[in-house]
Amino acid sequence: MLKSGVLALASAIVLAGCGLGDAGKPDPYVLLPGKWGWEGSNDCREAPEVISFSASRKHMYLALSPAREDGGREPRRVGEYRILQQIPEGLRMSLKGETRMDDSGQPVTWDLVLVDRDTYCWRRNDWGDGCTKPLRRCGVEA
Repeated sequence: MLKSGVLALASAIVLAGCGLGDAGKPDPYVLLPGKWGWEGSNDCREAPEVISFSASRKHMYLALSPAREDGGREPRRVGEYRILQQIPEGLRMSLKGETRMDDSGQPVTWDLVLVDRDTYCWRRNDWGDGCTKPLRRCGVEA
């Protein structure tokens, strides 16, 4: 009995370290924090997007971190998302202050879709399976 408990704990620690949550599914709260850039752009060097979460995991923050003349960076928040639910491939969220409407007249919601541990894309609720150009984790080669 003790042996199985130790094995379960060790498995949970290993999965958490790999960015996997329960049942081996990707854990967006572990994988997403950090710097990201649109694929094929200079974003990672010039103005990476920085993702962070509230302690309650009810909000995701998106900030731009443009380079200053002195070489430093000063993050500027550009988006606050209310997390509506975790979906199998990522997170479903609503953007604070969203003005775009879907065909039913409701503010659009957004799915942040984890393609893999170093890539994600955005999908609007009214796009079907379509997705934006991918964003890649800064410092990771494609």
